[in-house]
Amino acid sequence: MATEPVKKPMVGWYDPRQLLRTGMQVLVSDLIGTRFDIRREEALTAKPDEQLIAYDAAGDFWFDYMADTGDGWDSTRTMLGLTAHDWHTADARAGVTLEAVPVAGGTYLPRGSFLLLGGDEIYPSASKQEYQERLLGPLHDVAQEAGEAVCDLYAIPGNHDWYDGLISFLRQFTQGRRIGDRQTPDGRTVGGWQTRQTRSYFALKLPQRWWLWAVDTQLEADLDQPQVDYFRAVIELMQRGDRLIVCIPEPDWLYGKMERDPSLTNNMAFLLDHVIGDKVKVYLTLSGDLHHYQRHEHKTDPMQQKIVAGGGGAFMHPTHFNNLDTVKVYGETFVRKRQFPEAGTSFWLTFLNLIFPVLNPWFGLLTAPIYLLFGWHMLHVEWSFDFLRHVLVSQPPLALSFVLLFYAGLYYFSVGRRAFRLLFGSLVHGSAHALAVWWLADTLNHWFGTSLDDWWHTTLPRLGSFLVGGYLLGALIMGLYLLVSLNVFRTHHNEAFSALRIKDYKNFLRLRISPDGTLEVYPIGVPRLHQSPILIEGPLTIAPDNA
Repeated sequence: MATEPVKKPMVGWYDPRQLLRTGMQVLVSDLIGTRFDIRREEALTAKPDEQLIAYDAAGDFWFDYMADTGDGWDSTRTMLGLTAHDWHTADARAGVTLEAVPVAGGTYLPRGSFLLLGGDEIYPSASKQEYQERLLGPLHDVAQEAGEAVCDLYAIPGNHDWYDGLISFLRQFTQGRRIGDRQTPDGRTVGGWQTRQTRSYFALKLPQRWWLWAVDTQLEADLDQPQVDYFRAVIELMQRGDRLIVCIPEPDWLYGKMERDPSLTNNMAFLLDHVIGDKVKVYLTLSGDLHHYQRHEHKTDPMQQKIVAGGGGAFMHPTHFNNLDTVKVYGETFVRKRQFPEAGTSFWLTFLNLIFPVLNPWFGLLTAPIYLLFGWHMLHVEWSFDFLRHVLVSQPPLALSFVLLFYAGLYYFSVGRRAFRLLFGSLVHGSAHALAVWWLADTLNHWFGTSLDDWWHTTLPRLGSFLVGGYLLGALIMGLYLLVSLNVFRTHHNEAFSALRIKDYKNFLRLRISPDGTLEVYPIGVPRLHQSPILIEGPLTIAPDNA
């Protein structure tokens, strides 16, 4: 009898336990992960004759791309299920709903020969259990529903996959495993996703002189020497004029890392300059890491496209927080053409931070004892500016140390420029909490007086009031801080939306290589999780010069 899969909710990033675990994982990753590079050991164990995997097709060749999976069951299972289905549309233009049944005279989008997961396959961090429950479980469920072989499965690691040194990722994706197989009564094995890569990076030879390179940039946008040697060997197998698709874990063109900086020895610039050179042309660059859809097109050459498609199931990232309408990549200008969801939708979703305590019910357990600790020293302070004197002068050194530590903690939590972190992230944010504690203490003084002699009638009610008030007010102020930070100061885009855990507005790409060498990209979006998918925009057509 099959066991019921574990259907985990989306990660509660503001659960104090998760905050502690995440902080420890980042610390360990910084101290160890970036200094011990398992990719070098991986290169020694990979079979030397498996330089690349080749696909061939007499007619159209289809494949899928999706990034940032493995968060909540509902969103991840839904998106993986969409990639396992054929889709049809009467009119291939923006906003048109895709149908699972054939449409007369319409466009047919069959499921791909393989699915490439473009980074951050698992949240919050890599482990055998998290992979099993948050990624392999949904993959297995999709395969069981399909009842037949799904397709090949590839993946490149993102920063969350690297948090355990890449151990769990390599176990899942580089050992030729099948995921989701089942036995039929006659003994046949059907269903499943077949993994085929032997490294965390790889090259695929596609039909019509198209190639796909999947690059692993680890945690520091760095390419190890064995990886550089691997792609140098692959480029020798390619012919001048071949067409290249490059998949990377982070959209370097948006993060400002695509620089010809001699100090960045083996970054993407090194790969493009010293490995690819002018032998082949990169027509399409794909990435995840940002959990939305965003496309930039070369200002003068529409055949060069850069696409973020990080909508595989993780919480949504905003699309209204930056001014990246144009970006410079090695002196070339790329212009933003489309994003999903639209900026207006993203802006209004931000206001869900006003119900931060409802969306993040465990966060108040962190602020409640802090309010109690600070508030207990405010019980005899009148509602006046004596508060500042009381805090700065009259408090014992230990209490003052806690206050300073609190402000320092908020400074290190904040992101952005130093002036913002110091003035708004620490001083204003911390003072908002201090005023809330002050107001709460003053209110309790009016309700119960200043005497603490009666445990049941004065002391215990104050204790409970500080805990309840700290639980609610602390979370409300945090939500308001994130709202203002994003919409006014254009920072905390990750923190403001991880708090919301939005399941909707997901996406993936379905790509087609036609017999004449033309590449078509169909961006598929899901505005509401359990509604039919739509085309985010009409298919992008990339027709190489020598097609």
